[in-house]
Amino acid sequence: MNKKGGIRMMRHLKVFLLSMAVIALMATGAFAGALTVNTNGINNAFTVSQETLGSNRGIVLDTAQATAATNGVLLYIPGQDLTTSVVVTLAFTGGAFNGGNILVCNGGTNQHIATAAPSAGTASQSFIIGTAATAGSNVYFTSAANCGGAAAGNQLNFRINTTTATGFVTALVTAAVGGITTDTAGSANVARIRNEYAASSPTPAAAHIVDYLGTPGNGTTFTVAAAGATNLTALTAAAANINRTLNQYAATNGSAASGPNNPGGLTVNAVVALTDTQAWQGLTKVFLSGAGNCADNAGANLVGTGAPSGTVSLTVPTASFNGAGNIDISLCMLGGGNALSIPRTIAASVDVGVAGTGANDPAVSAFNTVDGWTTNAYQGFIGWLVNSSLLPTFCLISNNDTAKTATVLMDVVSSEGSVVLSSTLGTVAPKTSKLVTFTANSATLAGGTAVDLTTLTADKRYSAKVTATTAPANASVTCIQTDPATGVKRAVPVFANSPNIY
Repeated sequence: MNKKGGIRMMRHLKVFLLSMAVIALMATGAFAGALTVNTNGINNAFTVSQETLGSNRGIVLDTAQATAATNGVLLYIPGQDLTTSVVVTLAFTGGAFNGGNILVCNGGTNQHIATAAPSAGTASQSFIIGTAATAGSNVYFTSAANCGGAAAGNQLNFRINTTTATGFVTALVTAAVGGITTDTAGSANVARIRNEYAASSPTPAAAHIVDYLGTPGNGTTFTVAAAGATNLTALTAAAANINRTLNQYAATNGSAASGPNNPGGLTVNAVVALTDTQAWQGLTKVFLSGAGNCADNAGANLVGTGAPSGTVSLTVPTASFNGAGNIDISLCMLGGGNALSIPRTIAASVDVGVAGTGANDPAVSAFNTVDGWTTNAYQGFIGWLVNSSLLPTFCLISNNDTAKTATVLMDVVSSEGSVVLSSTLGTVAPKTSKLVTFTANSATLAGGTAVDLTTLTADKRYSAKVTATTAPANASVTCIQTDPATGVKRAVPVFANSPNIY
């Protein structure tokens, strides 16, 4: 072998040995670096409200630790020596640099070991080490003018990118020599994006009983305790709850545990929307209370409306909720002396509105049942009645109570002509039965006064609710109807809140 060939062989051998050494370094975990984020404690990520991230947000990461040397806000402990010309790369996912110089410092010696000036929005930046740092050193990244500053001066200008999601913004540091990675610090969470506001409804829902067995016993009041104790108001405590999780970068007046205030500068309000399966029949007022007080016009009342209809939307006054805290909102429903249709379901939806430049307005919550009404009386629904003498329907109403006379009420709850009406058919004495006849333009209970159904107009189909003021288990209703084609009688189903269903 000539001399030149020997030199080339020696060079190849050196490259081979160097490559094997690098591979060996990469293959062992003993040389892996570590990365921590220390914004308000060791290894604590900065918290950011998702509601503020309708645009990119520049924030300042700082540390509450005593010295930057031991706990820099973004601290990298290399797994092996960082010799001169080693390239250290800092990369973000979900975030970016926010412009300006970034210094890489050796906390142990207070030496400045590298500098770069990434543009705002840059997600990855490489730094060329100019002054060596040994493995295990506290190497940190800072936007400060100099290395070695106290915690208050150890800050990092940073940007959280626009997003509609929650989760984490992460950072990753790698070191490389000649394009070959020699050290990778584990990924660290720089910031946690989470919802600042959460709206909910109570579980289980409230329940109210419309009273027919007490006094006055006509379905205009609610039972509240023992039989006969009634009132006009239904209280649904905490029909809506809005809970706030305070973040270091918050929608309204968020404050970091240390360092500068970080407000998003947004405005926050709340709207409660309400629906009723009985279209608010029998109610004269619906209002919200912040203290569970249903006394009408009480000082705790937040907002309300008279003559409610359709979907009722009530905006909570800013004096009661402007985004700065939590609130429990109670719903109050006031009767007005009219019979309260049942069964009924009240549902509520909460819209926490976040507005302003860069706002992510949260989605409106789904409608959730917050109140359900039943009765202590028997109720049966007869679904196939016709205002015609050719299709009369006959129903036998039985009162099995041993002492209480039952008053029988009838409500036309739906019809082809959209006519709704209510009336009293009469009474049924204890342990007796009576026949009620539904025919053209009238409904009559034996011994009672006929109810005029003329407004339904001829041959219109309708459904009726029959209420007997006795306990559901003490009443039953069975119905038959004449078949106009054959003249025979056919059974008509009655759907009831009683074990006696026919």
